[in-house]
Amino acid sequence: MKEFNVTGLCIPEKHYMVDIGDKLNKILKMIDRETYFTINRPRQYGKTTTLNRLVEELNKKYIVIKTSFEGIGDEMFQTEEGFCRSIFDVFAFGVRFTNKELYSILKAYAGKTKSFKELSENITNLIEGCNKDVILIIDEVDKSSGNRIFMQFLGVLRNKYMAMAAKEDLTFKSVILGGVNDIKNIKLKIREERDRVFNSPWNIAADFRLDMSFSAQEIETMLKDYVNDTGIKMDTKLISEEIRSFTSGYPYLVSRICKNIDEYLERDWTVKGLEKAIKMTLNEHNTLFDDVIKNLENYEEIKAAVNEILVKGRHISYNPFVYEKGIMYGIFSEREGSLAIHNTIFEALLYDYLIAQKELQTLALRFPQIDKSDFIDSGKLNMEKLLLKFQEFIR
Repeated sequence: MKEFNVTGLCIPEKHYMVDIGDKLNKILKMIDRETYFTINRPRQYGKTTTLNRLVEELNKKYIVIKTSFEGIGDEMFQTEEGFCRSIFDVFAFGVRFTNKELYSILKAYAGKTKSFKELSENITNLIEGCNKDVILIIDEVDKSSGNRIFMQFLGVLRNKYMAMAAKEDLTFKSVILGGVNDIKNIKLKIREERDRVFNSPWNIAADFRLDMSFSAQEIETMLKDYVNDTGIKMDTKLISEEIRSFTSGYPYLVSRICKNIDEYLERDWTVKGLEKAIKMTLNEHNTLFDDVIKNLENYEEIKAAVNEILVKGRHISYNPFVYEKGIMYGIFSEREGSLAIHNTIFEALLYDYLIAQKELQTLALRFPQIDKSDFIDSGKLNMEKLLLKFQEFIR
């Protein structure tokens, strides 16, 4: 029996999933045009699931090396030799269980690659020895994106891409990087270092403007699959539109609400059931909300803008450069030329959080006004007075 999934990779055989066929076709067209690009979207926005679905389609036509930098130690990024010795091992691990022949070839290159020059030559040799075009996909690049060695690696790929266009080299037909940070933020980190030679290591990358949020029509494909499996009656069109209106199609929130209705609210697939699921979601401690609050606290400009919009009710003109981080982390979006909170659920979450903070600060200010001597009689703590004051505070 399938379920709604809110943790990790979604698998069609195990989980109810939105039909993203149209999105995949648009990405495939970019790859067919030999495009290099970055899929940068907020946490839990379906990047990894999309990449895995993409690999399934690409394998029909190309050789695909898909890997991830998640869990890779810092040692790999310390020196040029360390990186070049390790990168083919990382590539090999990605195909270990899907392409044994390619795995052996990649492992062989790992032992004889010590510099970026050798890395470039070995990539050429690898491509030359393959009977199909090769696609490289690297997920979770955020950990290494601000690293000088990684920037050099991107520089190697960029130079080979440009040489291939001039028919002077062979390299990957397409390279796709997946992560939260976009290339602008990568360059900002590099500028903070003394070595400023890596100005635009990825200036060959095409814009990736595909809307990866779920439309009401896409959400309905998942609900129809659910109805076919369970026989439960619901107005799939109405519920899909309502879910979309509350979540703005944020993939995690869509699945979270559906999971709450299915597993915890007796499958009440009505508008009232949906409202209960939203309240339940807002009271949960989950990794997405933790990430949103963390980014709110880490960046003063995000917190200030959220406070202006939600607490003070002020209009802020949309500017993708000024509010770049908030947009990148999925907190902000554009609505009729104004800066807006991405979705209604985030609005409720952030408003409640800011108001609660203000109330707590107000209470905290009362403590310095309390004279400690009020609770000391003859050098001893007067527990009765102390407890009465505590009772007053709690009330």
